[in-house]
Amino acid sequence: MKVFISWSGEASKAAGLAIGQSVADVFTGVEPWISAVNIQAGQQWFAELMKALEDSKFAIVCVTKRSLAAPWIMFESGALSAKFGSPKLVPLILDCGVQDLVDPLARFNGVLFDADSMRGLFTSINASVGNPLAPKALKAAFNDVWPTLEAAVRAALETERKALKPKYDVFLSCPMASFKDDGEYQPFRAEVLKVIQALRDCGLSVFCALEGIDSMNQFDTHGISTHDDIEIMDHSGSFVMIYPQKLATSALFEAGYALALGRPSLYFVRNEQDLPYLMQRLPEAVTNVSILDAREWKTYEDIAALLRRNAEHWFGTGSVAKLKR
Repeated sequence: MKVFISWSGEASKAAGLAIGQSVADVFTGVEPWISAVNIQAGQQWFAELMKALEDSKFAIVCVTKRSLAAPWIMFESGALSAKFGSPKLVPLILDCGVQDLVDPLARFNGVLFDADSMRGLFTSINASVGNPLAPKALKAAFNDVWPTLEAAVRAALETERKALKPKYDVFLSCPMASFKDDGEYQPFRAEVLKVIQALRDCGLSVFCALEGIDSMNQFDTHGISTHDDIEIMDHSGSFVMIYPQKLATSALFEAGYALALGRPSLYFVRNEQDLPYLMQRLPEAVTNVSILDAREWKTYEDIAALLRRNAEHWFGTGSVAKLKR
């Protein structure tokens, strides 16, 4: 009997390999089938994949936050669920929740990666084999492999988490070149520095171009290029914009780019109507986008206090800005 194990992404792959090894260790005559191992160089991968799907009576789909809707996961899951005499198909949820599953996986009973759920999964596999283990033997075999399996999967998830951690937790955007002169710019800069410090007090890493420019005559020589600006935002986790008045500023462009990247976004504005109309409506249409106007803050000390009070909620890992359904 084959157990088909589907994966996408390095953490999902490592988990699949560890689960396959555990299945082979527990069940005699059960062959885990994983494309990373079972398709060799020179083989016709599609034909081998289809044959494995036909021969499998049980399937496990290793799902992480990154692979929830991965094309390969969707392809293999669709093929499994559509196959005549479909095998049992189990989404194994490694680092998210059952509620995060999307179709077609959401139609199946997913299990979380913990000892009780995995014991239940192995019990289901046992019920599908020709010569099942006695309950006591199955329990002993599972207890023997579980510590190694758990350690391998947790290590894979932690490695992926570290690799995906953004260089900056927060990209802070604000007007700079829009001011008439240093008489306007420098007092504003001093206030923004208070906001930057508040974020750092919360243990967050922050990028703000204004921090390295203390005079408007430095813009040409020390300002970052658009390319650099975008590259830094690509490696930032969240976006915050301070928009004190209606201005023609590149901060609005940066807000649009952050939204396109799916970055959770906070806009601190004096008057919501100073924003372009579509930006005013964003919180109605997009998750994790908020506009805080003069009803929420009067001074930059107020912004700093709001950030300190709500940092854990506003800048939690894994949040994405996306259209509401």
